[in-house]
Amino acid sequence: ADLKDVRSIGSCISLTDLKDYRATEVKPLEVSLPGVKGYKLLTVPPPAGGAALINILNILKGKRSLSSLIALQSS
Repeated sequence: ADLKDVRSIGSCISLTDLKDYRATEVKPLEVSLPGVKGYKLLTVPPPAGGAALINILNILKGKRSLSSLIALQSS
């Protein structure tokens, strides 16, 4: 997508915004996956959605083992 595409949907992003943008590296949240031996989850820290993802996985842990979820996704 280019700036014209972004503008066509009503965005106020300008070419200057894109030129001035600088990505920053942050230390990820790191947690062991319960029920999945040898795997760790690295995800973005707050205020992004990483903590919510960890909570969702913990809720799912009670419903189904995470190893079976990983197996389902890789098939």
